[in-house]
Amino acid sequence: QKFTKLPTNDNIPTFSATTIAMVQAPNPVMTVHVIEDYTTSEEKRVVCTMTQKRRRDFCIFMKILMKHLEIVDPALREQAKSLVKECTKQNRKGNPEYTPLIETLEIRLEECVGDEHWRHAKAYMNEYTTMVRKSRQIRR
Repeated sequence: QKFTKLPTNDNIPTFSATTIAMVQAPNPVMTVHVIEDYTTSEEKRVVCTMTQKRRRDFCIFMKILMKHLEIVDPALREQAKSLVKECTKQNRKGNPEYTPLIETLEIRLEECVGDEHWRHAKAYMNEYTTMVRKSRQIRR
């Protein structure tokens, strides 16, 4: 099967195939939907790679957010940590309101910390990804 690239917003790649479809949710979070069993290892690798990248990027973002909160508002950091712990616990119990975990955490954390702290963490994340991209280019 060949994958066709569909137009996307925010440079988040979206692929279309008979066995998988990746769509962008209303918020800037990528959601992966499995339509039927994988027919090739290539398709499975695309799904795994995209979800692993999303999970890795969100973990990095959470670390940046927590470090920012540690500096500017330690009490809010503890509140955010408790929220992450509760969401993770509920997700592991199988509560459908907490699935998928990354999207749930993103929505609830943004509500918890507020727009100002969220924007600061996003700006730090953009600086970090730019720095990583530049360092990869230098290595080549």
